[in-house]
Amino acid sequence: MDHGRRTTDLPVSLELCSSLRGVRGVGLRRAEGLASAGITTVQDLLFTLPFRYEDRSRFVPLAEVTPGKRVTVSGSITTARLRRTRVKGFTLFDLVVADPTGDAAAVWYNQPYLRNVLSGESTLQEKGRWRLLFKNPEFELLAEDPERIHTGRIVPIYRRTGGLSTRMLRTLIHRALDCLPPKLPDPLPHSLVLRLGLADRATALRQTHFPMPGTPLSLLEEGRTLAHRRLALEELYGLQRDFARSRSLRACCKGIPFPVTQAARRNLTALSPFSLTAAQERALREILADLAEPRPMFRLLQGDVGCGKTLVALLASVAVMEQGGQVALMVPTEILGPRGRPAYLPEPIRLGWQSPPDHRRRGGRYGRRDARPHPRGSPIPATWPGGSGRAAPVRGPPAGATARQGDGATPTLYDGHTHSTLAGPGVLR
Repeated sequence: MDHGRRTTDLPVSLELCSSLRGVRGVGLRRAEGLASAGITTVQDLLFTLPFRYEDRSRFVPLAEVTPGKRVTVSGSITTARLRRTRVKGFTLFDLVVADPTGDAAAVWYNQPYLRNVLSGESTLQEKGRWRLLFKNPEFELLAEDPERIHTGRIVPIYRRTGGLSTRMLRTLIHRALDCLPPKLPDPLPHSLVLRLGLADRATALRQTHFPMPGTPLSLLEEGRTLAHRRLALEELYGLQRDFARSRSLRACCKGIPFPVTQAARRNLTALSPFSLTAAQERALREILADLAEPRPMFRLLQGDVGCGKTLVALLASVAVMEQGGQVALMVPTEILGPRGRPAYLPEPIRLGWQSPPDHRRRGGRYGRRDARPHPRGSPIPATWPGGSGRAAPVRGPPAGATARQGDGATPTLYDGHTHSTLAGPGVLR
């Protein structure tokens, strides 16, 4: 028993959530191959979109074929033969195809099975590039394509997926579309569809895979047809809907507000070794406004290299530390580490933990078990170049931190998953 084939070819009604095994021609083996490519449902299959199209609805007479251009011709086979070469195992299959205006030759390399597929007096459609003959052209036997899926229309071309050729994918997608109901669940609001004059979802899918005759190939190749734009709008709408849901969930989260007074903001600006640009002032103002809210801040500080992102992050960090909070500045590359630190940045700030008095005798490096945490809420020295050098009250160490020896009796604190606390693209709390 061949488990790779379905036991029935009867058409069935499908939904987008249906398994691919419901599509005629998809057995266990093909289903496993498509699943390896992430295609497990009918919806996954239908959203495997073509990457280009070919217009096979217009046949060019053989006498008018221009060398170097991709064309579609139709004719009858007059002669066909299989030739063996001096190279062991290498064969040539060539034939002559004719139409009322002339004839042309075609050759396929090392495909001896074509002798049983193509023979004289068979109607043939060929597609390829003219180089005195057609070399390895794609072909369709018109008698074997009564539904005109692969010929006589604008044909979608798919990338090879799950071990299936573009022809097989085209066949399976056509069968899946035929089994879908006329109306599909629409993720877009009905009012939006009416206001923009959009086609329904089922029509958009059908016209994306099998465009209407006369659709300009340029619009299809660029994905700018109404059907393509409709599917793109679905994706964008779903993305915005997920963003809105995420924002509403974040609004329900409770955080620790860090309100900053106007006087404190002026002091922060004075800490900088140079005047802030207008963009830096705006970014710092927005970050401080977020920190004052009673919900966690989720913000990305983006800018070109050298535009001052690190300084903005450090100023926001000082604003949090001045109110007794903790700040972790994480660096993604060695460029922002100790060796690449700009001159205006401070040395690593010593926070929260102290080494035992006999740290030199014990080797000078301790884990959490050997370090004594600083009393929660007590001030720890934290200096800032060009600033007042005041003590910044910092709470006790975070869970999972590791103490490493710095200069003096107070070691530098590092987070357990990073190697430096010098700079970073933003503030996390």
